[in-house]
Amino acid sequence: PSPFEALLEEAARESREVRAYARALEEAKRELSEAYERLKALDQAKDEILAAVSHELKTPLTAVRALAEILEANPDLEEEERRRFTALLAKEAARLSRLVEEVLAYTRLQAGVPLARSPTDLKALAEEALALVEPLAREKGIAMECQLAGVQALTDRDRVLQVLLNLLHNALRHARSRVRLELTTTGPEALFRIQDDGPGVPEEARALVFEPFQSFSGGTGLGLFLARKLVEGLGGRIWLENEGGAVFAFTLPLEVAHENPGGGR
Repeated sequence: PSPFEALLEEAARESREVRAYARALEEAKRELSEAYERLKALDQAKDEILAAVSHELKTPLTAVRALAEILEANPDLEEEERRRFTALLAKEAARLSRLVEEVLAYTRLQAGVPLARSPTDLKALAEEALALVEPLAREKGIAMECQLAGVQALTDRDRVLQVLLNLLHNALRHARSRVRLELTTTGPEALFRIQDDGPGVPEEARALVFEPFQSFSGGTGLGLFLARKLVEGLGGRIWLENEGGAVFAFTLPLEVAHENPGGGR
C-alpha cells in the first residue's frame, strides 16, 4: 500500500483500539456501578435488620426483666401465682431465643457458611421439630397433626430443622385450632407440607411472602425469607398454597448430583 493508505490503515487500527478501550472502560464502569449498588443494598439490609431486631428484642427483654424483678421482689408469692409468672418468664425467654436464632441463621446465610451434608432421617428430624414446638402449641390450644413417611436424604440436618421450625412457628402464629405436618416423596425429592387452619395469606401479600422484612403479623419478617434461602441453598423449592388456611410446601433432593462447595449462597 501507498504511504497514504498505510497511514489510513494505521489510523483505522488506532480508532478501533480506542473504541475497544472505550467499550472496556464503559463495561468496567457498569460493573463498578452494579457492585456499588449491591453493596449499598447490603448496607441498607444490614441497617434494616438491625432496626427490626432491635425493635423486636425490646419486648421479650423488657418482659423477662420485669418478670424477674417481680419474682425477686416477692419471695412470698403464692405457689400458683409464682408458677404463672415462671411460665410467662419461660415463654418470653423462648421467644427471645427464637429471635436470636433467626438472626444468627440470617448472618450465617449472608456469610455463605458451607453446607454440612450427611445422611439424614427426615422423619426423625420432623418429629424433633414437632417436639420442639409442642409446648407452644399446647399453650395456644392448637392440635398438632402429622403424617410422616420414612425418608432418608443426604442433606444439612441443622438447616432443614431451621426451615421446619420457621414454618411451624409461622403456622402456629396464624392457626385457629390445628397445624398439620406431612412428609412424603415425589420422584427423587422429599416433599414437606405444613398446613394451618388460619385465615390464609391475603392475595396482595402472596407475592411478597418470601421477601425479607415483610412481616404480616409481627416478628422480624425474616422467618419465611430464611426458609426460602435455606431450601434453595439445599437444592430444593418452596412455595405457598392456599387451601383452607395457608399451606407452605418445600422439596429437598434425596441425593446430591453435584456438590456445591459454596453451600447455600
